[in-house]
Amino acid sequence: MRSLACLMLVSLVSGCRPGLDFEIGDGGPVPDAPGADGALDGSRDSGGRDARLEDDPCAPEVMCADCPMPWLLAAVEDLPSGVDCGDRVYRWSVPSTGPLCACGSYAPGGGQIRTVGFVPPNSVVVAGPGSVLALAADTGASLWSAPLDGEPVDVFAIDAPNRRVGIATRNLGISGIREARLYDPASSETPDVYRTNDGAFPLGTSILSMTQSSSSTRLRALKQNGDWAAVDVDPVASVRYDTPAHTPSRSGFDLASVHTYSYDGIHRTVWTGKRSDLSGAPSRVFRVTNTTPMDDNFLSNEQWCDQRGDGSDYDVECTFEHAVSDPADATRVLAICTHSGGRRLVRVSADNTCTDLFADADVFPSGRLVRLSVAAATLWP
Repeated sequence: MRSLACLMLVSLVSGCRPGLDFEIGDGGPVPDAPGADGALDGSRDSGGRDARLEDDPCAPEVMCADCPMPWLLAAVEDLPSGVDCGDRVYRWSVPSTGPLCACGSYAPGGGQIRTVGFVPPNSVVVAGPGSVLALAADTGASLWSAPLDGEPVDVFAIDAPNRRVGIATRNLGISGIREARLYDPASSETPDVYRTNDGAFPLGTSILSMTQSSSSTRLRALKQNGDWAAVDVDPVASVRYDTPAHTPSRSGFDLASVHTYSYDGIHRTVWTGKRSDLSGAPSRVFRVTNTTPMDDNFLSNEQWCDQRGDGSDYDVECTFEHAVSDPADATRVLAICTHSGGRRLVRVSADNTCTDLFADADVFPSGRLVRLSVAAATLWP
């Protein structure tokens, strides 16, 4: 069995190669954070070890010594009957050219991870059934944790009064989001809770995904079978901004997830979904990129894995689970591709050429990619 250090640490491998001694923060113990049994709590392992990890056999080999931003973050769950690695978050640096560069993993102890997000300037936030945990992005130290009602779907950043962390949750077994919960990142105080079915929140039901908006005080939401693909909401003021909203350019775009951020002067929104008007309802990623956040919002750019860079046919048919815009090139998408043999992280170009970046089973066979996020100094203009 793997060492318990692979299970119960809040650890970040950064600025080192596997095999080198590396200490989190100042080398002292990561403080225990309050949490219920089975919750993400940032706890140390039962042996009382410091949060120190010389080698993480459950993460990609560290290749970047300094790990400059922007980063790609990937939540990875450890499926039952696996090798006991525990759920974790992988981190890659995204250079302006060339491949992604692996630079460490966060391994929150004590619970499951279902989603991950970044809250500027320095918080990686993970959420699982029953709990939410904030980690210092540079050290992996636990900042705060709190109980969480429902099944988490998305983590997003927002600049609401005294609130910076947003968690979208749903009831177990139900696809629609029930609540948006906004937390104070400086503590785990009781969040502000906005229920989609209370008649006051200006979205209504059948909300499938939430993300940060191009405007820092708003969230962006995807509504199933709505007249728009995404619309902005100021949750504090209970105001919806849908003039104009993001809208499909044609019928048959059945969307499942949305992710937005602004980087390098470009507003970027990416969806996963399927083309129900085509035979077999093939999975697609869709994107809108522009320099003005409320212009040209029609989803006309759809992408998928059709070929490799050498012109050969792509070897699997992807069902895209989640996707984000590639910080290095706004015409490309970084996506989780599910296929008959597992899941892989792919880079999807505008000409439908796909490059495989990472296969979850390559590191440990029971690992499964579940959600992506992007970390940058700011996610807004």
